[in-house]
Amino acid sequence: MGAVFEASYVGNKGVDIEVIRNINAVPNQYLSTLNFRDTAQNTFLSLALPNPFQNLLPAASGAPSTFTGTTISRQQLLRPYPQFGDINTTSNEGYSWYHSLQFHAEKRFAKNLSLIGSYTFSKFMQATELPLNFTGADYFLTSGDLVLPIDQRTLTRAFNANAFVTASAAQPVSHLRVNPYRFSTLSGPRTNNIDLSLIKDTSIREGMRLRFSAQALNAFNHPLLPTPNLTPSNALFGATTGSTQANYPRNLPLELKLFF
Repeated sequence: MGAVFEASYVGNKGVDIEVIRNINAVPNQYLSTLNFRDTAQNTFLSLALPNPFQNLLPAASGAPSTFTGTTISRQQLLRPYPQFGDINTTSNEGYSWYHSLQFHAEKRFAKNLSLIGSYTFSKFMQATELPLNFTGADYFLTSGDLVLPIDQRTLTRAFNANAFVTASAAQPVSHLRVNPYRFSTLSGPRTNNIDLSLIKDTSIREGMRLRFSAQALNAFNHPLLPTPNLTPSNALFGATTGSTQANYPRNLPLELKLFF
């Protein structure tokens, strides 16, 4: 009736990961770096100017407005290739890291009974420009800690939304992005999933045995709630509104196998 405890570290690093880039974006030098909405710069970039591409293609050809309109915005003319919109391509500049500390414990009892448990604490980071976005656009921060004490977190307030500028009219438009897609101090809903299994092998004769197993997947039926709303200008910012859980409900499969 011995016990075995194991602890191990697992890590890896990914390099040359494919990322998506827009090679026809407005150059950075024309974007504002102020920590509030730069109305003057936005007006400067959105100003309508005479369209130098008008009539280069006949209107009947279904050409985009870039070639048919009488005016065009200044920000369109400042693109490297102003006759086109976004031009997305890929390059192998991304990278990632994974670190985990893994624990395994096994206690053996009489009559071939065993109790096994495992636990993994891990962290995954990536720089691939394809993150699980905190918000698709940039945003402004005010002050204060983003993280709420555990006893203050609710379904309608997963984090401190007051640390963000939330008014729609105050969101950045023509700004160089300065805030991250993710915060290391903020995480999604915590997984609380426990699976149990009971396995009994019965010997019938040499070379033949019968196995009965009963499993309890998500034994305590804990739901994994959806990620809260992550768009600062949304009225439900910071609230969990989805009604569909991200994990499976409790499942109790029974299995009978004959080995020969």
